[in-house]
Amino acid sequence: MDPVRDNLVRDIPKGVSYKILQVCLFGLTCYQVLSYYLRNRGARRSTKILFTILWTGEAINVVAMPMNYDRLVRTLDHPDPYSGMLWSLILMFVAGTFIDFILKGFICRRIWTLSKMSWLYLLVLIVVGTGSAVINPQMPDVLLSGTLSFLLTRQHENNVRLRRINSVRSAFAYATSVGVFSPLFLLFSAVLNMAAPGTQIALLYNPVVQRLYLNAVLAALLTSWDDERLHSPEQIDATILYVEPGGSLTRTHRPEPSQPSLRAR
Repeated sequence: MDPVRDNLVRDIPKGVSYKILQVCLFGLTCYQVLSYYLRNRGARRSTKILFTILWTGEAINVVAMPMNYDRLVRTLDHPDPYSGMLWSLILMFVAGTFIDFILKGFICRRIWTLSKMSWLYLLVLIVVGTGSAVINPQMPDVLLSGTLSFLLTRQHENNVRLRRINSVRSAFAYATSVGVFSPLFLLFSAVLNMAAPGTQIALLYNPVVQRLYLNAVLAALLTSWDDERLHSPEQIDATILYVEPGGSLTRTHRPEPSQPSLRAR
């Protein structure tokens, strides 16, 4: 094997630790998708189907990617090292495409809602994002997730969370609920690929950055949807009144938004 291939074999992510990392990130995705189903039983069937497709695509990637890496290490000396993994690579490409479109759709829909259904706002963002792909393929996702994060910071419930920050945990919960990690994960990947392309850290980070991004976006979206549902106009806006057994009228204030963890509540 020549030195170039030796370096490639050395730098390809592999081993038990890499697989454990992939499984942990996929487990976080499973947790968030399950939370969505449990907390949104009355959601549209089409949205539930999209979440099912998204989860299926992630399951395909988490199984196929480490398997292909291990197979590539063993077949690099062969005349056609990719022949035995062609169909799995095609399947990964299709799964990744579906995940990308579904996630972009969720983000665009949420931006449209948070911007008070401004089509012009969303149209300009899409045009600018598409044009920025010429600079870097990840820039459209950075712009979309960054815009979503900006709009989420203006949500009333997140303003309440901001005022209640008094520890590292509450600060982390606020950052998760407004989706600040989503664009940061992608920006770090873009800088890493420009500054140190092909290095071991780049080859290790690139396969997991999309899972980090997916989980960060899901956490922000699901928290935002929960806040909107729990504090919607259909709920009694300021207080809840009920009659106790003794006949007295009791007033309870609307609950404050809860602090999310890395997943959305």
